[in-house]
Amino acid sequence: MRSLPFFFPLDQNGSPVSGRSPIVLPTADGTKMLLRTGRSGGRGSYGYTGRGGGGGKRAPWDRLSTKQIVYGIIGANVAVCGVWQIAWMKYSNFNEAPMLVWMRKNWALSLGNLKEGRIWTLFTSTFSHEAPLHLLFNMVIVYQFAPQIISSIGNARFLALYAFAGVAGNVASALTRTIWPKAPGVGASGSMFGLTAFTAAAMPSLELLLFFVVPVNARYALAGWSLFELVSEVYWQGNRTIDGAAHLGGIAAGLIFYRKVMRGKF
Repeated sequence: MRSLPFFFPLDQNGSPVSGRSPIVLPTADGTKMLLRTGRSGGRGSYGYTGRGGGGGKRAPWDRLSTKQIVYGIIGANVAVCGVWQIAWMKYSNFNEAPMLVWMRKNWALSLGNLKEGRIWTLFTSTFSHEAPLHLLFNMVIVYQFAPQIISSIGNARFLALYAFAGVAGNVASALTRTIWPKAPGVGASGSMFGLTAFTAAAMPSLELLLFFVVPVNARYALAGWSLFELVSEVYWQGNRTIDGAAHLGGIAAGLIFYRKVMRGKF
C-alpha cells in the first residue's frame, strides 16, 4: 500500500503561518485497505473494535454523516481563511486595520494573546489559515484521511483526536515561545500531523513514497519527520515560518490518542 507524502515550504510575504504540512495521498489500493472497517463490534482497519449496535440516545455528533463532518471541517477552515483575505484586503487597499487586528487577536496563536487571557486562540488558530495554499495542503489531508479514521473509531473519537492534536500542537508551540520569539501562528498543521501519526501508529507497515520516488515504512517516515522537526526547531529557534514545535506536539498527540483508544481508555 503506497501513499505520497511530500513537504512544501510556505511563506506569504512574511505573513505568519504555522508551517509545512505533509500531503499524504493514498493510492487506490491503499484507500481500499483503509476502508476495510468493521461494523457492529467488528474490528476496523485500524485494529479498533468498534462499538456494538445497542440502543440509547445518540449524541448530536453521532447523528452526523462522515461527509458532514469532513465537509464541515473543510468549510469552517475555508470560511476563516476567507475572512483573513478580506481583512488583508481592507488593510492593504484602504489602510483599515481593525478587522486584521481582531483576527490577529482572536484567530492567531501568540504569547501576547495568551498573556492577555485569550486562551481560546489555542483552539481557534487550528481553523485559521492566512495563505490559501497552506489551507489547501491541510484540507487535502482531512479529505483523504478523515473518512477512514472516522469509519474506524467513530465521530466522537475522531473529533476528539482532531481537536486534541491541534491544541496539543499549539501548547507545544506556546511553550517554545517562552524560549525564543516566533511570529503569530495559524494553521491546522498540528491536527494534520496528529491524523498522520495516528494512521502511522495504526498501520506501521504502511509504505509511503517520499517525494514520489523513495519508499519508506510508515513508522520510519514518522520518525524521520519527527527528527526533522526537532532539529529544525532547535536550529532555527523560531526564526522561520515553520513551527516545528506545533508539528511535534501534533505527532505526540496522535500517538498518545492511538494508545488510549487501543487500550479502551477513550
